Amino acid sequence: MKMIIAERLKPYLTEILHQNQYCRIQGKTVFEGVAAIRDVIDHAEITRKPLCVVFIDFSEAFDNISHENLQKVLHSHAFSESFIRRIMHLYNKATSKILVNGFRTWQIRIKRSVRQG
Repeated sequence: MKMIIAERLKPYLTEILHQNQYCRIQGKTVFEGVAAIRDVIDHAEITRKPLCVVFIDFSEAFDNISHENLQKVLHSHAFSESFIRRIMHLYNKATSKILVNGFRTWQIRIKRSVRQG
């Protein structure tokens, strides 16, 4: 199911994502992003203009996205109600159990995280 959604979204990624987004864009690689950063640094050195480069680590970012926020973002990008309903169906009533010392806990409602893969 997730692969089908990813494939259907591909044609729209260039419209949705910022032009400097490199991940998952066909024909672009992370190396082009690195080259763009190097070009900006070179330009700042040549023109002697001050530059601040900030690297942000988004590790575990997918674990922190609320399902409510995901729905708002989909609406803001004008996806159809039908598409949004289908996506949100993946998250409605999502639960998990934790294995502790060989015993499973009661179901825990999952209100955050985006499925990956």
